[in-house]
Order: sequence, then structure tokens, then C-alpha cells
Amino acid sequence: MDNDDLSEIEKQRQALSLGRAFLDVANGHIQRQNSDGATDEVSVSVGDDPTLLPEETTLDRSTTYCRRTVESYSPIALSHASEQGWDDDPAYTEHGFECYLGTTILVKGEIYGTVCFISRESRDKEFTPEEKAFAELLARLLGRDIEARRADQRIEHVEQVKERLQHKYETLI
Repeated sequence: MDNDDLSEIEKQRQALSLGRAFLDVANGHIQRQNSDGATDEVSVSVGDDPTLLPEETTLDRSTTYCRRTVESYSPIALSHASEQGWDDDPAYTEHGFECYLGTTILVKGEIYGTVCFISRESRDKEFTPEEKAFAELLARLLGRDIEARRADQRIEHVEQVKERLQHKYETLI
């Protein structure tokens, strides 16, 4: 994620594509918490099925696995949700995803959202500790990249204000 020539979204798509391939799932996406506290938005999504949580989809948080991920502060890993006791969960009944691996993205210590990997079909095997660690590392990298972008934006804003003030000062002299 160090390629400065890529936009933030392009970097995120590359990271999600890498995760999708590594975990062998249908979709990878970033789900960002909206300020209303009740909904999330899919900000970035990659996968073969464009109808599987496309970008800009708004979701009722109470019907997502991500609500549990955020509450637990650790990855939630479901390889066969209906057989793991999640078949009556609102997330399963609403979306029908059998496979889910999600973990929280933190930005400056605050919850930004989640990075999620999903499939409608179950997985042949449980997610390994290494796969969960991979998702956590990816979430940390995404969070740090967002933090760095925000810091760059603040610096740019300060520089612009400084230039305007300098210009006003010079016209007064």
C-alpha cells in the first residue's frame, strides 16, 4: 500500500483483492460506520459478483455480521454460518452469507469500520489462525493508510491557510 501513484480507493481495492485471493472468498469489502449510528456503507468492494454488496450500498447495521465484529474487537470467522449457530442471526437471515471473516479497522484508536471477506457458499475448512491474523494485519494497514491520508490533508490545509495569511500580510505592508 506504499504506491503513492494510486488513489486511496485503488490501494484499498488492491488490498481487498489480495485478501480475497489469499482467503479464497467471493468478495472483500470495507464497511464504514455512518454517523447516524444505525447504518453502515460499503465504501469499497471487490469480487466476481457485482451484486454481492456493491460499493455505496447502505446497510442496516443490526442486520450485519460487522455489528458483532465491532462489539468483539477481534475477528469474527464463520466458515459455515448456518452450521455454526448463526442461522437465526439477523445477518444470516437478511443476507445469507455462509462464509464471513471480518475485523475492525481503527483510525487513531477509533472505530472506522470493518474489513470483511464473504461468500454465499460455505467454506470447506475453518479459517486458520494465520488467515485471521492476515485479516487483522490488513485492517491495521488500511487504518494506518487512512490516518496518513488524513494527516496529509491537515498539513495541506494548514499550508493553504499559511499561504493566504502570508499573502494578506504582504498586501498590508
